[in-house]
Amino acid sequence: MDSTYDKLYKLIMVSENAVGKSNLLRRFTGDSFDPVHNETIGIEFGCKIVEEDGKKIKLVIWDTASQKSFRSIVRSYYRKSAGIILTYDITNQDSFDQLENRLEDVRLESPEASIVVCGNKSDLETERVITAEQGMKFAENYGASFIETSAKNNILVDELFILLTRLIIQKEKV
Repeated sequence: MDSTYDKLYKLIMVSENAVGKSNLLRRFTGDSFDPVHNETIGIEFGCKIVEEDGKKIKLVIWDTASQKSFRSIVRSYYRKSAGIILTYDITNQDSFDQLENRLEDVRLESPEASIVVCGNKSDLETERVITAEQGMKFAENYGASFIETSAKNNILVDELFILLTRLIIQKEKV
């Protein structure tokens, strides 16, 4: 293993289109935000080393395409993932309604993965159509954790990835 880190975790970001998962990845790995939406084609990824539980952990984060035409391709990337970030846009009902379908796809390939449900775009509070309570309830129903973020304003983005890292570590200790 590379001497610059002690562990490596593969994380997958899953969602419907245009919820901001690429910007969450950019914000976490490079502290940048792109206001122009460009759809992810296939797969993109980023890496970052974090310190948690006294260890340096390399997070390899895969941002998967949302379009139906890519779903069969991206499913293969779900395999052996330690953690899943299931993201929706708090201003987009359809992105929330599709979470269950996306979760089923992920669980088929990585049934043991730790999962965080992430409501993104919390900076658009006046346009909100999904309450935090709805997001929490969905997460609880599926044994997942929950957080709301804003990639644009860098609100709780680092905390999202640290939360998932801690969940993975906890699961390994059991």
